Amino acid sequence: MMLPNNIETPEDLTEKLTWLIEDTWAKMFGFSLGTDCPTERAKHLFINYAFKEYKKQPPENDEEFIYSLLPKFINYLVDRG
Repeated sequence: MMLPNNIETPEDLTEKLTWLIEDTWAKMFGFSLGTDCPTERAKHLFINYAFKEYKKQPPENDEEFIYSLLPKFINYLVDRG
């Protein structure tokens, strides 16, 4: 995976993505849905899921991409049982 210009190391990418996913997570629930965020465990599961999806195909618009993952993540959890 190619690193974006402002990212110098894989650790930088991990830190940037973690921050972006957490921020978008809060926006999805707080701003878009107007509800409390799910538990910390749910957030961490979502972060792991988002990382896997991001690494498959880095998106052009990170925030839109993360928003699009929420229904896929819910389906993933349901399918996991």
